[in-house]
Amino acid sequence: MATLVSVTEADVDVLLMEGTTLKPEGTPHDGMTERQLEAALADAIQAAPSIVLAMYAAQNIDRLVTWFRACRQAGRLLVVDLYTASIAKATGNKNIPQGGFNNRLVYVPQRQRIQVKRSGEFGRVNDISGSRIFRENLAPRRKELVLTLRASMIREIERAGCLEGATAVWSMWPGFLEQPGAQRLLDFLDRHQIPLIQLHASGHAYIRDLRRFARAMAPTRIVPIHSSAPHRFGEFFDAVELHDDGQWWEC
Repeated sequence: MATLVSVTEADVDVLLMEGTTLKPEGTPHDGMTERQLEAALADAIQAAPSIVLAMYAAQNIDRLVTWFRACRQAGRLLVVDLYTASIAKATGNKNIPQGGFNNRLVYVPQRQRIQVKRSGEFGRVNDISGSRIFRENLAPRRKELVLTLRASMIREIERAGCLEGATAVWSMWPGFLEQPGAQRLLDFLDRHQIPLIQLHASGHAYIRDLRRFARAMAPTRIVPIHSSAPHRFGEFFDAVELHDDGQWWEC
């Protein structure tokens, strides 16, 4: 099978082109890069008067590194949960923040403690024993911490008494906040009058980069997929061919 870098212009009959960042209306624009996000997060952390509640996907390893680097710039400690710590270790990459890294602590939420007990995977907790932080330590150290927050942690974090002056930073797709499952989180923030800052860099390519890719591939046809605005592809690409989901068509 040919690799992408070995494909020549004559090889590409149809290019399936995603367009998540292309909206039904308005002029497409480039969003933040991951490095720009790092700087923005560092500024937000430095400006925060107390604990920062960080919300991001643990599976997004690049984002974990970005948060860690931003915390280091801002002179704070990043506190991850056990799940995030386990994912970081599973990468096998010693450059990913994990055991032995300065400026990284691990908090084990109650739900994850129960899961460890049920599964008998006590080694996961033993692995982070040297960098573990407990609930009673959160309030006294709140001004030096950036705490990874999951919705399942809300009640125990409230009981920890560490939320005075807290700031929340959402670093995922904004659309998740509009879904019903986010209401518990939004109610929590409202209940404690915690401001919510949204800082995110999309993992999807912007139109500028998609156009460069299309020119390099020079396909006979481009078929839009994964987009809310497939009808707009003709504004930016040549030889666009639209097909509905579930429709069979000949290449």
